[in-house]
Amino acid sequence: MNDRDARIAFNTKLTLYLFTFTLQQLDQKMKEVRRKHTIETIVKLQEYKRRHIDLTQRVIQFLKYAQILRNKGFSIENDEEALRAKLENVQSHLQQSEQFHGKLNQLWAQLQLVRESSRIYGGDEDDKGWASVSEKDMQTISKVKLKEQCLHVLSDSGYLYIFS
Repeated sequence: MNDRDARIAFNTKLTLYLFTFTLQQLDQKMKEVRRKHTIETIVKLQEYKRRHIDLTQRVIQFLKYAQILRNKGFSIENDEEALRAKLENVQSHLQQSEQFHGKLNQLWAQLQLVRESSRIYGGDEDDKGWASVSEKDMQTISKVKLKEQCLHVLSDSGYLYIFS
């Protein structure tokens, strides 16, 4: 019986070893399949995202074009007409205002003087030069600069060419 018990124990250990080995092989194969699947999925997902972005951009371009064609030939609405009239009024006042041009030239000359004195005396114009400009003049410079930028943006966007 001793010999039989030894063979049973040996067969049990051998079977257990074979099952363990087979499970390890299956585990390795599953990990490899998961890794391959994950990589392929990520690549496909990135490609689909890129395609989606491209198609979205194409749809947006198409919708913009369709909207332009849809509105072609229609007259502008009342609120658009009122805004156009206000912008025409502002532009004409600014172009005709000698006071505006005079003040702008005066402030520009003052700014150039500050810069030149800063260059001559070796100071930093941000530190010393602006101290000679009054707070009221700084506000005026800011307002004028803002108006110029608004007019520049409007003229670049094509809104002011209608009014010229």
